[in-house]
Amino acid sequence: MPDPKFKGTHPKIDTANQCVTELSAAWWAYTTARIVYAEAMLHHNWSHHGNKRREDLITNATMKISDAYDDYLEKIDTFKRAHAAYKTAIRELLRGHLL
Repeated sequence: MPDPKFKGTHPKIDTANQCVTELSAAWWAYTTARIVYAEAMLHHNWSHHGNKRREDLITNATMKISDAYDDYLEKIDTFKRAHAAYKTAIRELLRGHLL
C-alpha cells in the first residue's frame, strides 16, 4: 500500500498515492449510492403500489449504484497498476541509496 511519507520522492509514488485517494472516493460514492437505493426501497415498501415517483427514485438509485460500482472497479484496476509502479519505484529508490 502506498505510503504518504514517501510523497515527492518519486513520480510513481505520487501517482500511487493519488490512486489510493481516488479509490477511496470511488468506494464512498458506491456506498452512498447503495444507501440512496436502500432509502428509495424503504419508501417504496411503505407506499401504495403504482407510485410512479417512487419507482423512478428506485430506478435512478439503481443506475447510480451501477455507475458508481463500475467507477469503483475501474479505480481498482488503476490502483493495481499504480501499486505495481509504486513497488518498482521503492526498489529503484532503495537501489539508489544502496549504491
